[in-house]
Amino acid sequence: MRKNHKRAAVAATVAAAVMLAAGCGTSADEGQAGGSGQAAEGSQSADGAEASGEQVTITYYYDASYADSTKKVVEDFEKANPNIKIQLVDLPAESNKKLQTVSTIMQAQDPSLDVFEMDCTWPLTFISAGWVEPVDDIYTDEEKAAFFQGPIEANTYDGTLYSAPLYMDAGVLLYRKDMLDKYGYEPPKTWDELAEISKDIMSKEETITSGYSSGWKQYEALTCSALEFIWGYGGDVIDEEGNLVINSPETIQGLQRMHDLTYVDKITDPGINGYKWSESRAPFYSGNVLFIRDWPTAMAGANDPETSSIAGNVALAPIPGGTDGDNNYNTLGGWSVGISAFSEHKEEAKTFVKYLTSVEAQKTRAIYKGLMPVSPEVYDDADVLEAQPQFAQLKEIGEKSKSRPKTPYYSELSSVLQQGFASILADSQTPEEAIAEMEPQLEEILSR
Repeated sequence: MRKNHKRAAVAATVAAAVMLAAGCGTSADEGQAGGSGQAAEGSQSADGAEASGEQVTITYYYDASYADSTKKVVEDFEKANPNIKIQLVDLPAESNKKLQTVSTIMQAQDPSLDVFEMDCTWPLTFISAGWVEPVDDIYTDEEKAAFFQGPIEANTYDGTLYSAPLYMDAGVLLYRKDMLDKYGYEPPKTWDELAEISKDIMSKEETITSGYSSGWKQYEALTCSALEFIWGYGGDVIDEEGNLVINSPETIQGLQRMHDLTYVDKITDPGINGYKWSESRAPFYSGNVLFIRDWPTAMAGANDPETSSIAGNVALAPIPGGTDGDNNYNTLGGWSVGISAFSEHKEEAKTFVKYLTSVEAQKTRAIYKGLMPVSPEVYDDADVLEAQPQFAQLKEIGEKSKSRPKTPYYSELSSVLQQGFASILADSQTPEEAIAEMEPQLEEILSR
């Protein structure tokens, strides 16, 4: 009874929370399973449809910005599963509107939605509300182990896989390779190295007016960026048991380092505190910034002569660490796929989800759209590397991706974090003062 009551309470709060939600995926502003056995098993016809001999139609609510690759995947699936027809339904472009659309249907327990895509921060909210059908039974332990574990953990609760990773995104450092080569530098492994390289090259190159840029506007991008500084120095917001651990020397050190890039090292772009991801790219593409924290999709624009004055001179590297180059992590982005608990075609939906997350489908999305696979083996595929050479580096980066704090109330928690981080970056509060103010608010959210 208590569990059902909590599910109802979580479901009731989603409508209010969706306006705060902003995914950190692969879109310009906001931002799969492994092994041939998975692909083969995913290609088998669902028992229910095969037994009846009748065609079953399942609806798939998806991100239409990747329509061409998705339609190719669906076409391949339907050829292998003639008794299952997929009806594609476009979700809105903005992440919070996607969440609003899906949650409205779920709250009504409407069976017209079968399979849907979700931002990497949504799963626990949907799980807690009782809106998703577990998919743990469609993967063996070996198959689950063939995923990158960051995306698997983001979709797992209490040891059960409730939704499946579809494609991922990872924070990366884009940099002016021509400039670093000119002065004999390797990509920085720590934030201290990044600051020193920036100051040196800024003093020698008139066109390099800033050493570093990112999306530090007070929205979800700020949470993504600040977590990378916190993790780099050994801190965290919530531990593995769900306890609040933000008030630690390590977290304070990470946030202080983030602050000092602007106020001590004086290397950040002047507009950094007001930039979304897409807005931070303009000065970098113009050739005025040495390093930028972004997502892999930014590489296309950086090396495109139509959009960038530095095309051909940009490379990517892992996000720097704190005290050493090994303690460097990037914020996990990307999307997962889930099955509605109210679907009337769960077995057919599971067959479809298994195929969506297969190596075969991951290759299609990677080749057509450059979407990062969630299976390490896809990064070694010759066809993928021919189409997307940068994937050779992204495999290592994907292995160092970490999930944002797992809570059904993530949007509210992130909103509090953003306010605190923004006050530090505005130099209006020290990290200690900001954490002291955030701590009781975060405790209240986690205690629900």
